[in-house]
Amino acid sequence: MLLSSVMMHVNKGHVDVSSCFSCPVGAAAEVGRGGKCVFVDRVRRCGEYVYFHGEAARRVWFIKRGAVVLTRGMGATSGDESARTVRRAGAFLGAEALVHSVYLDSARVIQEATLCSASREDVD
Repeated sequence: MLLSSVMMHVNKGHVDVSSCFSCPVGAAAEVGRGGKCVFVDRVRRCGEYVYFHGEAARRVWFIKRGAVVLTRGMGATSGDESARTVRRAGAFLGAEALVHSVYLDSARVIQEATLCSASREDVD
């Protein structure tokens, strides 16, 4: 329910994610009306991995600022990764956690990012 409500806000056009009040996730959680958003933000540095392909899928992330590349491969040490896509502000990461037990890609920050995360139980 929360994800579908967020997507309605995101699909309306420009996404302003400067605060929880203007963020589509905060709007869906009705933060402006006293609601509580289950997503918690944290700054991630460039080069930091958010999760790895095959890791247990326990969290979903919303990108408030910055950019994250999704790769398919063996992770940070193999050197055998292929970039699949870049996600920027207004996009979700790890949504497969809602339907799969493991992450299908690895996610690495390529531009310092503010990512809001929530457990799969809180989002579901």
